[in-house]
Amino acid sequence: MSGINVNFPETLYQAVNELARREHMSIQQFITFAVTEQIAHFKRTDYLTERAKQGNKTKFKQAMSKVQANEPPLSEHGTLIDLYNLARSYQQWGETAKAIAYYEQALTMSQQFQDRPANGVILRDLGQVYRNLGQMDKARDYLQQAWAIFEEIKSPYAEETRQLLAK
Repeated sequence: MSGINVNFPETLYQAVNELARREHMSIQQFITFAVTEQIAHFKRTDYLTERAKQGNKTKFKQAMSKVQANEPPLSEHGTLIDLYNLARSYQQWGETAKAIAYYEQALTMSQQFQDRPANGVILRDLGQVYRNLGQMDKARDYLQQAWAIFEEIKSPYAEETRQLLAK
């Protein structure tokens, strides 16, 4: 095994400590679990992105037309990931209006879950969508919100987002 030292803001440390205690695990176990979950999320997103590139837009639309238009249950964190992945898929297909709608649903859900990293990623992606549409004021607003979150949580995405704002 390899080891790393990580500095957390005090409030984050307290939250991790409380959750680890509640789940009857050490802080190290809790952090290992959380990192494993995050890696799985990124790998799943990468996999789905690659699969989407190989997809057929007509078949995708046919399949989506068969899905009931029900609101997803807000209690399932997996739904947030599903909404985000749908937004990315529609963005890649060039269906910007649908992408924005799914990003906004995912953003609302991530705010309800108080999931700051997800908030930042979704805001950053919305900023990029609006930049691609030429709506620079909206793009800048979303990117600034994302950058503030990434700075607050000390995310590696902070620098990338700062560079997007500088363009």
